[in-house]
Amino acid sequence: MSTATNAASLLINNIVDRAANFVLYLLVGRYLGTFVFGQMTLALTLFYLFNIFSMLGLKKVIIRAVASDKTTTDQYLLNGSVVVLLSSTLAVLLQWVFTQVMGYSADTRNIIFLFSLGLIPLSL
Repeated sequence: MSTATNAASLLINNIVDRAANFVLYLLVGRYLGTFVFGQMTLALTLFYLFNIFSMLGLKKVIIRAVASDKTTTDQYLLNGSVVVLLSSTLAVLLQWVFTQVMGYSADTRNIIFLFSLGLIPLSL
């Protein structure tokens, strides 16, 4: 495949993905109503923000290290998984503390906490 074909494929994929997300958000927002949709949007925003802290950029580091020396794959996988598990658990706790400090309602805190639990499997 040529570079132009690859670039066009990525562009089309990006456009379709954004259009599908837009339609999905329209439908979910219409179904949930403004207040609950706002709670969900806040939870997703915090989820993506704290996801940055839970990953710690380890994915790129591990890929580069394993690509240079494939005999260390098991060691990097185990050590990286432990570090990411700890950092994602810490991110969930920090997100919980953040919601407490911000004084969100109990329902909003619960929604945010449920979303934040997804950080642990996503990081691994």
